[in-house]
This record gives sequence, structure tokens and C-alpha cells, in this order.
Amino acid sequence: DKQIHRADLNYYTVFSLWDTFRATHPLYTIINPAADIDMINTMLLMYKQSSLLPVWELAANETGTMIGYHAVPVLADAIAKDLGGFDYDLTLQAMQASAQQEHLGLHWYKKMGFIPAEKEHESVSKTLEYAYDDWCIAHTARLLGHDSLATVYTERSLYYQNLYDPASGFMRPKRNGNWLQPFDPYEVSGNYTEANAWQYNLFVPHDLSRLDSLYSPHSTLANKLDSLFSAPTQLTGRHQPDIAGMIGQYAHGNEPSHNFSYLYNYTRQPWKTQQLVHRITREFYSNSPDGLIGNEDCGQMSAWYVFSTLGFYPVVPGRPEYAIGTPAVARATLHLPNGNKLIIKAHNLREENYYVAKVQLNGRPLQRSYLTHREIMKGGKLEFFMSAKPDTAYDQQLQAPQSTAGQLQITPVPVINGGEMTFLDSTRISISTILPDSRIFYSLDGSEPDSTAIPYGTSFTVTATTTVKAIAYKKGRLPSGIVQAQFIKIPYRRTITLKYPYSHLYTGNSSMALIDHIRGGQNFRDGWQGFHEVNLEAVIDLGQVRQVKAVKAGFLQDRYSWIFYPKEMIVELSLDGKHFGHRKKISNLVAPQADGLQTQELGTTYNQVAARYVKVIAVNMGRCPDWHKGAGEPAWLFADEITIDTN
Repeated sequence: DKQIHRADLNYYTVFSLWDTFRATHPLYTIINPAADIDMINTMLLMYKQSSLLPVWELAANETGTMIGYHAVPVLADAIAKDLGGFDYDLTLQAMQASAQQEHLGLHWYKKMGFIPAEKEHESVSKTLEYAYDDWCIAHTARLLGHDSLATVYTERSLYYQNLYDPASGFMRPKRNGNWLQPFDPYEVSGNYTEANAWQYNLFVPHDLSRLDSLYSPHSTLANKLDSLFSAPTQLTGRHQPDIAGMIGQYAHGNEPSHNFSYLYNYTRQPWKTQQLVHRITREFYSNSPDGLIGNEDCGQMSAWYVFSTLGFYPVVPGRPEYAIGTPAVARATLHLPNGNKLIIKAHNLREENYYVAKVQLNGRPLQRSYLTHREIMKGGKLEFFMSAKPDTAYDQQLQAPQSTAGQLQITPVPVINGGEMTFLDSTRISISTILPDSRIFYSLDGSEPDSTAIPYGTSFTVTATTTVKAIAYKKGRLPSGIVQAQFIKIPYRRTITLKYPYSHLYTGNSSMALIDHIRGGQNFRDGWQGFHEVNLEAVIDLGQVRQVKAVKAGFLQDRYSWIFYPKEMIVELSLDGKHFGHRKKISNLVAPQADGLQTQELGTTYNQVAARYVKVIAVNMGRCPDWHKGAGEPAWLFADEITIDTN
């Protein structure tokens, strides 16, 4: 708010909440709740002054570095554990403010029930993490007696279902209403945040029971976990240094899958959790300068180890429970801030004895694979009896921890299959849904369909540029969101040849992206082709000699991402593809220092010049200028779309 304020509390900074909501803040609720309360009051003060809770705050500045609104699970966890010391009603208000924004894909998430890949980068990760954050809001609202509000956010918490593809068994990106092709679950791409499909596939911590049923009848949550931890460790796509500490496709060196090793407790196979946690604590942590397998991330990597060494972990922040793992120390004492002590003792603990034969709390057998927060804070004695072999029959009888978003059911959005996005004469379209017996209704005139729209029966053909919108209904469930897809009729087929290849990281979704009649979005990851240090030099074949009237090309600049407008654009025409003339040069007039992400179109006109081939050259800056933070490093050029106006 551009004002100077004096805080009357211990005011904190550096909130790396995408990381720390998982274990760091839950650990504070046990060992230092006073500090957690001060941090929460700091966040609420930030909300009062800026109208938003922090996401990744640094020195009183919101960096916007990571995704989600993960102050919400920190606040929800504190309320679920009834820490007190802050305004619960204000907290619920602040949570909703973050969830009701229109930025970062939230507009589409609220409207369609998922974020389309063409509208926002990291669309799968954002959809899944928003859904979990929304469950935290729903749970908090219900605890505070706001049942109708809880229902609204419970519905949103189920939106993860809209990105589950039963055919592949993965949470997948969608583009133009259909599954994005090609799909490789090992690929690290702009559809996931610092991860691939494997490492986000199980991020539904709030609704694991329904996730398990979603896999049926082809698989189960247990099978998915087995596949994750036994898959080959190779990665494809872009290089991501954060992805480290691999067991199969599980990556302990980064946060997205940090709770996955504990999910076997939810499948009544806790011995598998014990195997993995033992391996992770032994192989990925050491008492040396490089003793962490990944970035410490403001305490998260260490908090995982502290919890796991003690023998339990907070799988679902916001739910005051901890999944039991396997302790790594023979004895530990938690001196709790309420004056109580929790003495943790592991009997018969040796390197080979990492299976838990039984657990006793205050001398009584614990017939479940989780602890409650209240039990921990009461103190007493928590005893683990260790063994070299698992007792699987005993483990399967233990009560599993809860992970359900409740009884509310949604209908997943339809999938608009088939049909090329651009076509010459006609294209055939079909619509499907993952739920049997769902009824689909659709529109072709741009209107929002409901149960009075055209009922879908079989595939159909469109012969003009058309926007297809579809909705699904199923008895006993809420109707789906409305999914939409656009199909564009083009006057004639063209081809493009590039002298220098575009980056495999920024393909614009196809080799024809520069001339596919589909423009890139407001983010360089969405539909733009990127050229690293090299020029864009393209020759477009119009198929036959045509009268060229204008040639234009769109470009994007974001100096903070080392992307600059071209120095200039050159256009040449040819009848045979060998001899080019009618050369025109168009200068870029926007300074490279210009702030923010922006786009512009450069172009020129002709007086109906006969040509079959059009050459477009956009001259890359080459190297980042001296004043730039990347001075001397290769610069990026991003382009889309090349348009050629002809008779």
C-alpha cells in the first residue's frame, strides 16, 4: 500500500509457502506454535495491507515465484489444531480472497473446472494444487460453521478429476478441450511445476479414497504407488536440476511428491512406507556440507527429515493427523511448549530392523497407522517395537488414516475428441466422458449449453469455423463445468521450413505453430515458438502462386525471462523458392528495457505481388545487453503467428 507501518508483533519474512506448507509449518505447530502464530499474524497483516495472502514473499515484496495459494493450508492447519492467537474469521476471509482472483489460471479453473494448457503454463500442477487449497478452505469453513461456503469449496476441491485420463492413468494437460498430444509421463515440461506427470500424479492428499476409486477398475492407488517407485529413473524434456534424489520416478530432492512415500498407510500397506522412509533417511541425508539431496527450501527438506526420524509425518496439512512411518533414532524427547513431554522410544532398533511390528501409546497398543495432533501434544510415551521383517497380516488390520473430501460428487468435464484444430473443408468431432451413463449436451453457436442444449449421440461434422461447448450430467452428481474447443477453417494449406530449429522446450505445441492460425497466449510458454540465440528464418510455401497483400508476424518480449523483440524483421517474396526479391525491412521500435511481458505485431504491405514463397527473417538480439542481469548470455526470440494476406 506504499505506506510505512510499525508492527506490534514478531514480523516475519521469506515465506516459501509452496515448500513449507508441507512439513515445516506443521512442525512449528508442535515444537514452536508461538512462532507459527506470529507468522500467521504476519500473513494476515500482509493481507490487510495488500488484499492478498503471501505466496512467495521476500522482504515485504511478493515475488510471485511459485504456484498455488499455500498460505491457505498453513492457516487451515493451525485452525484445525486450534492453535488460537489469531482471528479465525479474518483468516477465512483472507483465504477466499486468494481463491477468488482471476489471475494465474484461476479464471479458467473457476469457469471450466480445470486450467487449459493453452491458457496458462503449468496448468496441471496449478489445477491440482488449487484443488487441495480449496479443500483446506472448505474444511476450515465447515469447522467454523459455514456449511454452505464449505460446499462451494468442496466442489472446487474435486476439480482434480477433470485432468485424470483413464487411458493413460495420469493427470494430463488438456488443450482445446482434448488431451494434449503427444504425452510422455517422463517429460519435464511447462505443463508441470518443476516436475513431470509421475511426480504430480498422486497429488490429491485431501481425497485419496476417491482417487483410488477413480483408478478402478484398471488400477488402484497401491498399484500406482508401486509403479511410481519402480519406474525407470530417466527423465525426458527440459533439464530441471531440482529433480533429484530419485527412487523410480519419485524425486525427494524437490517438494511436489514429498508425502508420497507415506501414502502406503492409506492403502493398508504401511510396511512399504517403512521401507521407503528408511531408504530415504539413509541415502538422501548425511552429516556433511552436501547432506541434503535438494534445496533446503526454507526448512522443508529438513522438516521432512525431522518428522521422519521421529517416526511420523503430516501427509495432509489441514487435517490434524500424522501417518506413522519408521523412527531413525532409538530415543527422542519432545519438550512441548505446553509443558508436556512426548518420549519416543524405538525398541530393538538396528540398521536392519526398520519395520514396525507394533506401536504403543502410553502403554496401550495403537491399532491404527496414524497419530493425532492432540495425542502428540498431550505428551506421554510413544513406543515403536522394531523388527527385521514386516508383519503384513497385522499391518493390514490397522485402521488407515482418513483422506476424503466428503460425500459431494461432481461430473468430470467432457473431452472433445478428434477434429483438427485447423481444417480445409470439414472436420469430424466426437465428445466423450470418463463416467459411464453421463449425458452430454453441446452447442455450436457459442452459447453456454445446459440440459436443454443439443443432446450428444454420435460424432458430427463441422464445415465452418466453430466453437464447440459441452457439458455433462450424471444422476446424483453436480453437473460438470463447460469445456470448449475451437475449430478454424482455413482457406488453403500452407507449409513452413525453418533454417534454424526452434527450442525443443518451446515448440508452440507443433511444428506448424507459426502458421496454424492459432495465436499464442499471454505467457511465453503458451503457444509460442522460442529461438535461443539464433534468428527466426522461415520460408512459407503458399501451395501455389498467389497475390500477396500483407505479411505480419507476432512477437513477445519479457526481459525478465531473457526474451527480447527482434532487432528487425525482413520479408522477401519468391515465385520459385530460390530467387527472392521485393525485400522489405521493418524495425522494432520498442526498447529492450521495457518492463513487463508484452506482445507486438511487425509487418508490411504489398500491392498484390505475385508469389508462392514468403521468407520471414526476425533478427535475434543474440546476446543479452550489458545492462541486463544476464549480460553476455544468449537471448531468446519468441514468435507466433505469421499471417499472410492474399487474394
